[in-house]
Amino acid sequence: GHKTIYATLSQRGSFFGETCLFLKKPRSTSVCAQTFSDVFQLGKDDLFNELKRRDIDLAQMRSLFFGIHKENDRRNKAIEGNLIRCKERQSKLSKLIDADNQEAKERAVPKIFLPGTRFRFIWDVFSTLGILYYCAWNVLYQIAFRSVEEESSNVGLGLLFELFFIIDCYVLRSSQFAFMENGTLHQNKADILNHYKKNGMIPDAIAS
Repeated sequence: GHKTIYATLSQRGSFFGETCLFLKKPRSTSVCAQTFSDVFQLGKDDLFNELKRRDIDLAQMRSLFFGIHKENDRRNKAIEGNLIRCKERQSKLSKLIDADNQEAKERAVPKIFLPGTRFRFIWDVFSTLGILYYCAWNVLYQIAFRSVEEESSNVGLGLLFELFFIIDCYVLRSSQFAFMENGTLHQNKADILNHYKKNGMIPDAIAS
């Protein structure tokens, strides 16, 4: 079914579940990790004992969390209200969202290029095999053992791998391979290029 995202906890030290600790209410939402995360569980007794050990006023701490809960509740209701209004075709919010969705569709990369897809996995496997071929077989073996006649017979395979790496560097990784960062999916080509520049573009360009 349809899922509503109320908040994205992308900063170190973010927490959730305080409603259960301080208000004695069951959880009202679910939490899902979008990438590898370090999560620590803190029980009610352990928390209260630690607060007492540090001479922190429990009443003041409860008041602080009541304020957080109230603000979260206000935010969630605002989100739900906006979701209802965006379905009203004549509302300004609906028109803005339609425009944003259209722009996002125009900027989005094909689904096969998204992180975690089968195509990306197979492509990365071939890239790894290609690197191993070039480093371990084509270069080292050629220097040590291959004769001139053998070298000329493998020119076609070498050109094929050259073409593969050119497509890999200058077509896919620089503009099409979307990436996840801090729980956000980036599909904009400018973002993809900047991310690739910071994460391996120069070594790949030299190697290809």
